[in-house]
Amino acid sequence: MSTIGALTPSREIDLPSVELSELGPVVASGQNVFKANVSEVINFNFTVSLAESIDINSTAVTLGTMRKANAADVLVQSSSVVVVFDKDNHASVSVALDAPSTKGRFDLVIKFSGHNHVRLGKLIYE
Repeated sequence: MSTIGALTPSREIDLPSVELSELGPVVASGQNVFKANVSEVINFNFTVSLAESIDINSTAVTLGTMRKANAADVLVQSSSVVVVFDKDNHASVSVALDAPSTKGRFDLVIKFSGHNHVRLGKLIYE
């Protein structure tokens, strides 16, 4: 008997809310540490509050992991990002984060267009 295809393990993680202001960088609360297996796909869910003057229709969202030493070194990108905005400029964000190719400790970051990266927590791949 043979197995056709294999399911990639996945896990749901809820993150704290993120506040996005037109004055300065994104602000996030919490110093969350998450552990995962390198073969896991992790689904992150969180809400975002946006300043009214931000054009939510042109706001691109990326989420990934990066080395702490070099903020430009994004090692893992999200495979899918779903953003649902309501009339009060709150967004529900769901992100599937691909598994990395290596073990290690990484900063979990999000970037909205026109804003700096913000650290949502630390992701430890074992």
